[in-house]
Amino acid sequence: MPDYLVENTKLDTSHTSNLKSLDFLIEKAKTEKATIPNEFLIETLEQFKALETDGNDISHKIIDSYTHFNKALFGILLMHIVALFSFLRVQKT
Repeated sequence: MPDYLVENTKLDTSHTSNLKSLDFLIEKAKTEKATIPNEFLIETLEQFKALETDGNDISHKIIDSYTHFNKALFGILLMHIVALFSFLRVQKT
């Protein structure tokens, strides 16, 4: 399920796309003159980049928490299968 969620939400694709856009803006801010100080603009864009990375990490941690649910559900399914075979075995005798 975690891999399915990452693929369907396109989490990594949007993250890399956002980072590329921010890198482009930072490079553009370094080369062009603006009405606001370039250092302030670049610092703000770097902070946006850090927030994007932190948000992506948090999203991955949330999605990875489903791994524990997968293991628990698999264990419950296995117990039901064993109980079903035991029940069928008792029925035959």
